[in-house]
Amino acid sequence: MLMGRKPTDRPCERWQVQLFFISNSEVVHFLRKINLNKMKNLLVIVALGLVVMAVFVQPSRSNELAENKDVAEDKVVITEDNLTVKAPTAYDPNKFEEVGISWPKVSGLKDSQALKKLENTLSLKSIFGNIFDHEESLDDLRKLISEGNSGIVSIGFDVNYNQHSLLDINFWMETMGAYPNTVVVHRIINLKTGEPLKTAKVFNESMLNKLLAKVIKLKEAEEKETIKDLEPEVDKEDILDRLQRTKYDLKDLKNFEVSNKGVTFLYDYEFPHVIRALQPNGRYFISFEELESFINPNGPLEIFLKKPSSPLD
Repeated sequence: MLMGRKPTDRPCERWQVQLFFISNSEVVHFLRKINLNKMKNLLVIVALGLVVMAVFVQPSRSNELAENKDVAEDKVVITEDNLTVKAPTAYDPNKFEEVGISWPKVSGLKDSQALKKLENTLSLKSIFGNIFDHEESLDDLRKLISEGNSGIVSIGFDVNYNQHSLLDINFWMETMGAYPNTVVVHRIINLKTGEPLKTAKVFNESMLNKLLAKVIKLKEAEEKETIKDLEPEVDKEDILDRLQRTKYDLKDLKNFEVSNKGVTFLYDYEFPHVIRALQPNGRYFISFEELESFINPNGPLEIFLKKPSSPLD
């Protein structure tokens, strides 16, 4: 039964409910009064009635499933394409170690063009194209790793958000060279188009400078806490100098994550590996209440604005 509907809204359901109000003694008394021929006729009538009821009920159930399907179309179906590749070790080419690769496969979007663009947006070339010269598919990657000397330890992804026609996803690649290293690539995508979100469409262009100032204020506050919390043996002057040389500008506003509570702007200080643990987290959260005047009311985040009909109210 659909939520919010009364049983009497469906005639077939009303008939079913009324049938159950006939007691067992009434049924026995009724059957004793009729002859066999009448009983046969009655069975035929009951059978026809059940057929009619099935005809009425089935479309309602189909409509209910269709409604549920429409609700699910604001997110994408994601499955994992997993590979395990044996790679020769750096210290002994006759010994092998396993390299695990996990990559997303997407489906479920009604718009086939949007799905195709989404697949391209999430392709190996799009995500790690600046790292690999010729590898464009998982098969290419398998070949590269199996030949050795790639330094790749594992590759995978994490889905941060998949609702309201938004897909927020991180890809990561662990490598081993002189030091272990992890490369993280973040994407936030409009599922209605299959393309990454653009700052100018997400936020009001006239408010971008004010938004930038708001994020910079959070960034500077975190940097002060970072300096304050450094251990005595750490070269504070060096860390302070590195922080002061960082610049956060309008182009950096495109790097953000979304949750049902707000937006987290991201910034990577890119400290060298030996002191990377000392850099600030670079995560600046602003709630949707605070962002209300900054969000484009016709953009992909408009659903988070306070409205009487908003599903988040």
